[in-house]
Amino acid sequence: MMTYNEVKDKLQSYLDLLRLVQVKRDMWEAAKQDADTFSTIYGATPVKSSPHPEKLNAVERAADRLMRIEGEYMAHCERLWALEDELGRMIELLPEGEQALVIERYMKGENLRYIAKKYYYQRDSLYVVFGRIYKKIAVKAKC
Repeated sequence: MMTYNEVKDKLQSYLDLLRLVQVKRDMWEAAKQDADTFSTIYGATPVKSSPHPEKLNAVERAADRLMRIEGEYMAHCERLWALEDELGRMIELLPEGEQALVIERYMKGENLRYIAKKYYYQRDSLYVVFGRIYKKIAVKAKC
C-alpha cells in the first residue's frame, strides 16, 4: 500500500536519481577525455622507470579517477533501471495522456514549463493534474 506522499516521494527520488546519473555520465566523459589527453601527452604505456615520475602519476590518477567514476555511474544506472521498472508498473494502469505526463516529467526529466507548453496546459494546473495522478497511483497500488 502506498500513500499519496509515498508515490510523490518515489517519483521524486526517481527524478533525482535520473539527474544524478546524468551528472555522473558527464563526469565520466570528462574523466575519459582527461585520461585520453594524458595518455596522448605522456605516452600510452608509461613505464615505472620514467625520468618524469610526475607524468606517470598524472596518467595513473586519471585512469584511477576514470575507473572510480565509471563504477559509480554503473551502480547508479542499475538503481535507475530498477526504479524505472517499478515506475513502469506504477503507471501502466493510468490513461495514456497521464502516462505521457509522468514519462515527460520523471523519466525524461523535463520541467513543468516545458510540459505545460508541449501539452497545452497552464503551468499552475499541472500541479493539480499531477496531484490527481499521484492519488490514482496510490489507489491502484492498494489493489
